[in-house]
Amino acid sequence: MPLTKPVKRKLAHTRVVTCQGYRREDGLWDIEGR
Repeated sequence: MPLTKPVKRKLAHTRVVTCQGYRREDGLWDIEGR
């Protein structure tokens, strides 16, 4: 599949996501994202 032609673009915003994983005593996981 060919790539589309490049189009001029301007950065509008940046997001940073932090995820933390916790192993629970019951063997499952809790995942928190901020």
